[in-house]
Amino acid sequence: MAIEFTRWPDDLAARYREKGYWADLPLTDILTRQAKMTRLR
Repeated sequence: MAIEFTRWPDDLAARYREKGYWADLPLTDILTRQAKMTRLR
Protein backbone atom coordinates (compact mmCIF):
# COMPACT_ATOMS: atom_id res chain seq x y z
CA MET A 1 0.00 0.00 0.00
CA ALA A 2 1.47 3.32 -1.06
CA ILE A 3 1.27 6.39 1.14
CA GLU A 4 0.32 9.57 -0.65
CA PHE A 5 2.68 12.48 -0.22
CA THR A 6 3.62 15.78 -1.79
CA ARG A 7 7.18 15.90 -3.11
CA TRP A 8 9.51 18.71 -2.12
CA PRO A 9 10.38 21.00 -5.03
CA ASP A 10 13.52 19.70 -6.77
CA ASP A 11 15.51 22.89 -6.16
CA LEU A 12 14.84 22.81 -2.40
CA ALA A 13 15.58 19.09 -2.18
CA ALA A 14 18.91 19.62 -3.96
CA ARG A 15 19.80 22.49 -1.63
CA TYR A 16 18.98 20.42 1.48
CA ARG A 17 21.11 17.53 0.20
CA GLU A 18 24.03 19.88 -0.54
CA LYS A 19 23.87 21.29 3.00
CA GLY A 20 23.74 17.80 4.49
CA TYR A 21 20.24 18.17 5.95
CA TRP A 22 19.02 15.12 4.03
CA ALA A 23 20.82 11.79 3.96
CA ASP A 24 18.41 10.14 1.47
CA LEU A 25 17.65 7.40 3.97
CA PRO A 26 14.22 6.12 4.91
CA LEU A 27 13.09 7.33 8.33
CA THR A 28 12.93 3.70 9.51
CA ASP A 29 16.67 3.28 8.85
CA ILE A 30 17.49 6.39 10.83
CA LEU A 31 15.28 5.32 13.74
CA THR A 32 16.64 1.76 13.77
CA ARG A 33 20.24 3.00 13.81
CA GLN A 34 19.51 5.42 16.65
CA ALA A 35 17.71 2.74 18.66
CA LYS A 36 20.70 0.39 18.33
CA MET A 37 23.07 3.12 19.53
CA THR A 38 20.94 4.05 22.54
CA ARG A 39 19.45 0.76 23.68
CA LEU A 40 17.51 0.92 26.90
CA ARG A 41 19.19 -1.04 29.67
